[in-house]
Amino acid sequence: MASEFPARDEFLSRYGDGLVLTASALVQNNRRYLLVLCPAYGLWRPPGGMVEPGEDPKDTVIREMKEELGIGVDNPVFVG
Repeated sequence: MASEFPARDEFLSRYGDGLVLTASALVQNNRRYLLVLCPAYGLWRPPGGMVEPGEDPKDTVIREMKEELGIGVDNPVFVG
């Protein structure tokens, strides 16, 4: 029987059900926010992704913005 959540099942098979650290960019311009469509879930979310082992979350944001949107980010600011 096919799972109702195949993307979740794939994620759990790769990473288990432990803690996963992610970092996202909050990009705002003229009271509008940048979101990207996550094809695996069909949901809109801020650009970002999983922090690789040994990677600083700021570097994750820089990498993910380049990978997902082709946008270069020089110095992201941590907001919490």
